[in-house]
Amino acid sequence: MASKLLPISFNEALQLSTLNITASDIVFKNVSLQSSKYLTVNEQSKGNSIAIIDIPARTVLRLPVTVDSGIMHPTQKIIALRSAGNLQIYNLELKTKIKTTVMSETVVYWKW
Repeated sequence: MASKLLPISFNEALQLSTLNITASDIVFKNVSLQSSKYLTVNEQSKGNSIAIIDIPARTVLRLPVTVDSGIMHPTQKIIALRSAGNLQIYNLELKTKIKTTVMSETVVYWKW
């Protein structure tokens, strides 16, 4: 019998602990992966900050913000932050706020 080819392959891209991400912060509700470029971690154990990991470069940028979650744009250095009903979008390269809004209903699921 011929061996079956799997439709996807899994490879370990990096160890978050080597980038000084605390193991207790590596849980489903704190980690967001929108593409193969960026990963965000809500670091509650370090006094509320968002760690933005550039996966190919293996670099970390920490933003000292208190939010429920953050997601990165798949290809650009743009982050969206959510705290309760407040949504804010920032361009990290230009260091500017792009948009802010207040939602009347709870945001349960969001993505780019």
